[in-house]
Amino acid sequence: MNQAPIKRRESVNLLPLIDVIFIILVFFLYAFLNMDWQSQFKIDVPIVKNSDGLAKSEVQKIIVTKDGLIYFKEEKVTKKQLEIKLKALHKKSKILLIADKNSQLDITIYILDLCKAQNFKDISLKTK
Repeated sequence: MNQAPIKRRESVNLLPLIDVIFIILVFFLYAFLNMDWQSQFKIDVPIVKNSDGLAKSEVQKIIVTKDGLIYFKEEKVTKKQLEIKLKALHKKSKILLIADKNSQLDITIYILDLCKAQNFKDISLKTK
């Protein structure tokens, strides 16, 4: 009764190794995406005397009250005056539209359409 020994096939289980590698990958991706790259460098940017003012551009506020009055830069304007003032602005200016929730929707839509027609790209509508 001498039987040949049964050959057992030896194998390495790779599933735990794959799990560990996946966890390490997730950790490094998370750490990389949450790094604040700008705070690592102390950069003193140069001053430009002849610029077009885009770096210092402030937000141009257009306010619509619940009574339907329009204010541009805290000055009461009509729709026609607003159109003229928007034409005078640089097209890369930032526009912030602040409309009262009880204001007429058609005025708000008119102003948004006017900004779009003037090719403004950075238009925001303030909400709470």
